[in-house]
Amino acid sequence: MQEDSSNGESTFEFVDSKNDPKTQSKKQQNKSEKGEASLLSQVAPPSALPSFVPAVPAPDGNTASSTSLAFHPTMFSPVIPAEKGVAVSSPSADSATEATASPSPSGGGGGGLLGWVKGYNGLGILNKVAEKAKSSVDTVITTLDPQMRDLGLLPSAKSGDYEVIVASDKEVKISPVREAFQSIFGSRVNIRGLAADAKGLAEQPVGFEGGLRGAWLRIEAIRAHYPEVPIVAVENFLVELSPDKWYDVGAIVLSDIVRGLTLESFTQMTPVPSAIVAMAQEETPADYLTSAQGFKIPIGSLMASNLHVHPSEWHQAMTGVSRREMILLAARSLVNIYKNSLL
Repeated sequence: MQEDSSNGESTFEFVDSKNDPKTQSKKQQNKSEKGEASLLSQVAPPSALPSFVPAVPAPDGNTASSTSLAFHPTMFSPVIPAEKGVAVSSPSADSATEATASPSPSGGGGGGLLGWVKGYNGLGILNKVAEKAKSSVDTVITTLDPQMRDLGLLPSAKSGDYEVIVASDKEVKISPVREAFQSIFGSRVNIRGLAADAKGLAEQPVGFEGGLRGAWLRIEAIRAHYPEVPIVAVENFLVELSPDKWYDVGAIVLSDIVRGLTLESFTQMTPVPSAIVAMAQEETPADYLTSAQGFKIPIGSLMASNLHVHPSEWHQAMTGVSRREMILLAARSLVNIYKNSLL
C-alpha cells in the first residue's frame, strides 16, 4: 500500500493480511466448496428410469420429463353393500367420488367384495354356510359311529339330546356316570340324577344278592316315571369272601328296556376290618325287618367315625382311592360294554 509522507516522498508499507477477518472467512468458504466438490464427485450419476414406468402427460399435451412417475389413485370398495344403508368412510374425498361414480358390474347399487352377485345377501350366505357346516359335522359323526344315531345323539325336529338317568341325587354317583358316558358318546349325552327310594332294603346290604337287589329297587322306582329312558343305579354292599374277611363293593346296574339291555358291573373291593362289621351287627336289633338282608347301621358311618373323616371320604382314607374313582372305572367298563352291545 502506498502512502504520501509529509516530505513528499512516497514509501511502501506491507500490511499483514493473516489477521484480517475477511480474508479468513474467504479461505474457509473456499475450503468448504472444495470439500463439497470432492464429495459430489464420488457420487455416481443417476441411472435411467425403467422402460415400464410411463410418463405423465403435461397439461399442455406434451410428455413430462422421465423423472415424473404415474401414480393411480386408490379406489375404496366397502365390504358392506351400499344398499344396507351403512355409512362407510373413505380414505379421501377423491377416492370416495371415484368409488361412487364407478358403475357396479351388476348394474345395481351393491358394492363390496361380492357386490357383483345379483341379489347378494351377506347374512343369508353366512347362515347357509353355518347350516352346511353343522350338517357336515353330523354326517361325519354318524359315519364314524353309526350307533350314535340309534342312541339319539343327533338332534331331530322334536327330540333333544340323548338322556340317561342316575337313580340317585348324590353327586358322588352322578358325576362318575356322567363322565363315563360323555367320554365315550360325547358331550351331547345328558346325565341327570333323581332321588330313588329303595323301599324294603336294609340300610347296609350284605352279599352280592343284597347289593344287586338294592340297585334294582332304585331302578324300578325311577322306571315308573320314565319307562323308556336308560337308568343307571349304584349300590354299595358288604360281602364276606372268607371267614372274617369283609369287603365293601359297589354294584352298578344299567337298564335299557327299549333296546332290551341289562348290564351289571362291580367296583374294586375295599377291605373292612372285622371289628367294624361286628359293631354293625351289634347295632342291628333282632327284630329288624330286613336283618336277613343286611345291617341297620351303614358301614360307611362306622368307618368314618373310626378314621375321623367324612362318611364320603373313608374309601380315600383307607386305600388312597376315592369312591368316585372306583365308580368311574367300573362305569367306564359298563358303558363300553353298552356301546359294543349296540353295534
